[in-house]
Amino acid sequence: GPRGAACPPLFLYIERKVITMSKQIWNNNDLSYICAQTALVLQSGVSPRDGLEMAAEAMPGSKRERLESCVRELDEGMGLSESLEKAGFPAFMTALMGVGEQTGSLQDVAEGLAKHYERLERARSALGSAVLFPTMIFALMLVVQGVLCARVLPVMESALRLSGGELRGPALVFAEIGAFINSHALLAMAVPGALLLAALYFMARPESLVALFVSKTAYGFLASKGACLSSVSLSLKAGADAETALSSAVGISDRTDPMVKACLGRMESGQGFAEAALGSGLLDAMDSRLLDAGIKSGSLDSVMEKIALKAEDRASEKLEKTVAALEPALVAVMSLSTGFILLSVMSPLSSLIAAV
Repeated sequence: GPRGAACPPLFLYIERKVITMSKQIWNNNDLSYICAQTALVLQSGVSPRDGLEMAAEAMPGSKRERLESCVRELDEGMGLSESLEKAGFPAFMTALMGVGEQTGSLQDVAEGLAKHYERLERARSALGSAVLFPTMIFALMLVVQGVLCARVLPVMESALRLSGGELRGPALVFAEIGAFINSHALLAMAVPGALLLAALYFMARPESLVALFVSKTAYGFLASKGACLSSVSLSLKAGADAETALSSAVGISDRTDPMVKACLGRMESGQGFAEAALGSGLLDAMDSRLLDAGIKSGSLDSVMEKIALKAEDRASEKLEKTVAALEPALVAVMSLSTGFILLSVMSPLSSLIAAV
């Protein structure tokens, strides 16, 4: 389709969650499947209406009814993007579909959106797993140490008293913790239980963690950058020009907004897209050269898609490395702290035995 085609203000609305969508009727798997079906029927020379009809057969309950309503509205002459918007689909998706209809690039847009939502779902699952397993280890650590303090320490304390000694220092503190656990067993069990329930909740719905991850971690920065470049890529695929595509990325994340706005400012002052992206920090030198080659060869949208995929891969790799380092670290902390509890009691007991 022609570059610089009229793009509606909806281009300025992008999903704010970066990794996943919250409070939406449609989940990422639904959106990926529907977009893939649309692309498939368009590739076969069939209208999108038949793709939605096929997708409706695989959907349960109210979702099927919404898609069937879309099919009826398309039969009555309504546009695809308008009918999808009425059915509760995300504004980002319907905006791109609308531009795809205008520019004749609907198949490319649908394929890009299918991959986009598939990647969002993978990232969502990875984030949930990253929360669950370390939390399970930490909860197990609390349970083991609670059992030590509540069940093992009293036995050792009794043996120590029979030998004429008494607990002092850290051992006395752990004994008092054990006494509290014994007198408040339900409360003590609730703490690791609550941690596990919270981890399971966040694994199923990690949206609540997204803001923290995006604003505080290196992974969040890389994920924000990947989402930003992905939105630019999808906008270019839909037929937008470079400046409009960049404008679509404003608002995705506070961590990428300054770079996007700086890039737009540089372009307004006369710099090329690749040079402005490099100067603003949006792209590194290698990706900037790749982008420049894509502009010169007329394949800007496909090159930007490759750059976005690379950015998302970097974010996934960062998350995997963080989790890989966190789990053994927690195991080490659990082992050392458990050993310290045992040693704090065994040391005076050993001293008494040696004296005898």
